[in-house]
Amino acid sequence: MSVERSEGVLCLLGADSMGELEAELLRVQRFLARSVGVRLIDVVYTATCDARRRTCVVGLWVNTLEEMNRKLAFALHALRSGRTRLRDKSGIFFTTHPLALSGGKIAFVFPGTGSFHLEMMRDLALTFDGVRQRFDDMEEAFAGFCDVASPSEWLFSTAPEHTLPLSTSQRFLPLLASASTYLASKVFADFLKRVGVVPDAVCGVGLGAFSAFHATHHDPKLRLVQILRDAGRMLLRLGVEAATDWIQLTVSGIATSRLQELVQREPSRVVIAQALTAEDCVVAVAPERQTEVEVAIHNGGGLSVAEPLLAPFNTGFGSVKMRQLLERFFTKYVTCEPQVPFYSGATGVPMGRSTSSVVSGLVEQMMQPLDVRRMIETMYEDGCRIFVEVGARGLLSPLIEKILEGKSESVAVIPMHTLHRSGGVQVGQAIGLLAANGVPIDYSGLRFFAHAKRIDFDVPQVEENASALSLRLSRQLPMVRPELVDTTRLLISGHEVEDDTVVTHIHTIPKSLPSGGLECPLLREAQLLAHRANALELRCILRLEDYPWLNDYAIGTTGVSLRDPQMRGLTLFSVPSGIEAMAETAHRLLPGLSLRRVEHLRAPRWLSFSFGRLIIRLSATVETSPGGSERIVRVRLGADASEDEVVHPVMEAQFVFGDSIPDAPPEELPLPPLAAPKPVDWTACDIYPGRLFQGPSLRNVRRVTGWGYNGLDYEVRIPSRSSTVRGARNPIFCAMPLLLDAVVSGFPLWRSHERFHGAISLPFRCRSICYYAAWVPEGTRLRCALRLVNVTPRTFQVDIRVTDTAGHAILRVEGWEEVGGRAGRALHDFVMNPSKYFITQPLPAAVLPDPSAEVVGALYVNTTPDFFVSNQELWLKALAAAVLTHAEREDFIQMGGTPFRKLEWLLGRTAAKEAVRRLLLRDYNLCEPSADIAIWKNSLGKPHPIGEWQDQIASSLDLSIAHTEGLVIGAVVARGHIGLDVESVGRDLSEDFLRGVFTLEEQELATKSGDGPTAILRFWCAKEAISKALGTGIRFSPYDLRIRESDPATGLLSIELLGAWAENFPQFYGQRIVIKTTILFEHVIACCLLP
Repeated sequence: MSVERSEGVLCLLGADSMGELEAELLRVQRFLARSVGVRLIDVVYTATCDARRRTCVVGLWVNTLEEMNRKLAFALHALRSGRTRLRDKSGIFFTTHPLALSGGKIAFVFPGTGSFHLEMMRDLALTFDGVRQRFDDMEEAFAGFCDVASPSEWLFSTAPEHTLPLSTSQRFLPLLASASTYLASKVFADFLKRVGVVPDAVCGVGLGAFSAFHATHHDPKLRLVQILRDAGRMLLRLGVEAATDWIQLTVSGIATSRLQELVQREPSRVVIAQALTAEDCVVAVAPERQTEVEVAIHNGGGLSVAEPLLAPFNTGFGSVKMRQLLERFFTKYVTCEPQVPFYSGATGVPMGRSTSSVVSGLVEQMMQPLDVRRMIETMYEDGCRIFVEVGARGLLSPLIEKILEGKSESVAVIPMHTLHRSGGVQVGQAIGLLAANGVPIDYSGLRFFAHAKRIDFDVPQVEENASALSLRLSRQLPMVRPELVDTTRLLISGHEVEDDTVVTHIHTIPKSLPSGGLECPLLREAQLLAHRANALELRCILRLEDYPWLNDYAIGTTGVSLRDPQMRGLTLFSVPSGIEAMAETAHRLLPGLSLRRVEHLRAPRWLSFSFGRLIIRLSATVETSPGGSERIVRVRLGADASEDEVVHPVMEAQFVFGDSIPDAPPEELPLPPLAAPKPVDWTACDIYPGRLFQGPSLRNVRRVTGWGYNGLDYEVRIPSRSSTVRGARNPIFCAMPLLLDAVVSGFPLWRSHERFHGAISLPFRCRSICYYAAWVPEGTRLRCALRLVNVTPRTFQVDIRVTDTAGHAILRVEGWEEVGGRAGRALHDFVMNPSKYFITQPLPAAVLPDPSAEVVGALYVNTTPDFFVSNQELWLKALAAAVLTHAEREDFIQMGGTPFRKLEWLLGRTAAKEAVRRLLLRDYNLCEPSADIAIWKNSLGKPHPIGEWQDQIASSLDLSIAHTEGLVIGAVVARGHIGLDVESVGRDLSEDFLRGVFTLEEQELATKSGDGPTAILRFWCAKEAISKALGTGIRFSPYDLRIRESDPATGLLSIELLGAWAENFPQFYGQRIVIKTTILFEHVIACCLLP
């Protein structure tokens, strides 16, 4: 297993003091600034080797050198500003008080079968050999003795549903869960051992205790397979000989002490099997008592999830036969003493050191109820300060944080795996946190670094490619870099090229002209998947750091971040770029011929870069030619997937090659004049970024000279290629993608003269692109004439002719067709320039309990959710790229659920950030884009805004977010605490919900108000709002948030805190807190302000 994934790699930088650490960060930062062509892996390897055995360590999760530069700058800023701790979601880890260096012990905590889930560790199993090998061991262990599907067929099913019969799955799932949980823990424990992390103590929950015992032992493969096979047999026997009809309830949100009454009333039918925290537990209950217990939990404000029990584990009622089976299994495989203290969940203290004591302790761990809370607190009292959850899913980590909350000394709780972050990223970040807390880490020997080399950070590196050949044709002509595509026809300038229009003409040059440069630059690192005589298949990884010009095709390139100039909007893989990639693939099959035409282009879908990279797959086949000297290659381009071929292409076209580029045919019809022409004289300053969104390297439309209802006349400039491909001064493109991008930009430019230009169109079809010159000198201006030839309700079709100023044809585009969607003006302007515009409206003062309160809010009425998710969620993803930080983008990409749920979450973040932006602008004259404001949630789910701007404001900000599908609100206050909630007036609250949330007196108060169901919604929103203002959410019983008064005329009502609320917030005991409720946009809004 390795810490490297496609999403990034962990880099450690270390020193022996804070001053030396700052100097080390500066040294690496200066090295990167002065070096060219250095590899990220070499930088990470060198820094990580240098960080070994250092006492002050910073961990950075990085994907590119540019990202490393940004995070180095952020870490330096944090050090200099006196920050004592840094655990940024984007991957920066540091603390001035490393827990391990101050004597804190490391505890490994192993989860039980509750951590099991389908697709468990799938991403790691597909990427890391060590993980795959362990699950292969499970396949081998279960082969031949279990008459059900193989583990992989279930765990990593490719079918939409698992199709095993219910009776079979009920027998098989406990086996799969137990084996998968054990193997996941072993994978992580082995990896931690490889990088030098050794525990000072271990413990486990349920079957996790057996994993804990084996954490410090090496098991050969044969023994591991036998363990799994014997454990499977034991569980099957337990499912028959110790079967029970009891139910297991996983309970949260209710004090465990309140359930003790049920236990004491009938201890033989209700058992607290696992006491986890003060408000979380697992209850085992006989089936005839299930409903009674669930109702009691619900009435107490808690939640419960029911599952059948395979056997009476942790109940104290296990049979003698069950004990014998467990003792036999543990005796066979506990053959040595534990090397570190091994804590028992049953007793809460360490087991004895003898093997017999461990066997006895493991049996009790399975038979008797567990007190996990006591066990963790004992480990803390014994000096454990770093708790590492060694297993999948990360369910125990938040529970451990709750158990140790408020302790006098700091602790670090680190899960090795979570569901909301990809496996490789979470492993890397866990190691970063361990290193930052002073745990010695050395992963420089992992296979990932096999080809890495040490470099000297004090000596800048410059990796130069061989210079391209160049040839001066005359004293008056500019320097020309020749092409490999076709050296028989070149268009060259008759004068030195400036921004003014120049006269150009065709020259014929000898075929013996020397050639040089990087051929097929987009495919320079392509992986060959298949190659036959007339067919080719490639897999290609495109990185924006290697192709800077691709970065400039982003929707919203301006001002996404004022602190990170490398951040861009949604970066699309443009159709001209796709044409180039396909042309290069075709050129590999016919290397000696010249590209003449691109025909029958289709681009039904679009692709975008994710975290600076895109993986594509290309398939090319030489077609049977109808005769003559031309050869045809059909090419399909798709997103990289597991299929053996490109089944669902994103783009496809056929490429026609010949011995040379032909002369332009005579025009069959004269170019139609512009209809109802309007006098325009737009220069580049008028065009970018107001009318076209491309970034600097693609801003090659220089002037518009005429606009009409049927087309556009404009001029484009041939851009420089010298900086388009990293490490190549003379990249040789096959299809002139930079020129083609400028030419087809005429279409959106033509539409920009409409009264409102809030439309972005994407090309999806073209009949043909004909080339009449192989190459044009950089800086040359060409004339373009675009004419509309067809219109449908959703699409426009145009032809474009490109000539030099003497009228010689260079390029002809026929049947170029684009489909567009029109965004609202506010959304369009915001995405294009997010540092200047807002998409929300200010929150009305009437919503606040005190209209004079210094609250700043933002409100968004989402009347068009379908628009955001149409066209492959184009505007949803464009908005995300304009709003989110790097870490939030990662969360957004990995987020599950429907697109509408993702939209609701994103709009909530947008409203919150725009509320903060408005406050910073109003009170501190700070202009901060949303992407420079991170929203971080604490362990209770309370959102907090953070960013570098915090150093410039006088006080911390309190934030609240509320959203439904139709309305989103964010509000922030600099002094005090705020809570908001919102519900649609059409929401129907069930009778069960009413009984679980409101007392009879509250329901009667709502009835008397004359407001009917709306009054109940006001009451519920008010309870939610006060819980958010308190910073907990509905953590305790909503029953004890008691509505005392309500005035339907003003929307004001008062709430008194009772029960656990009053115990945890004694400063409000006996007070009646005023909440304001309002009806706005068919929604109930509740707002609470606390001092």
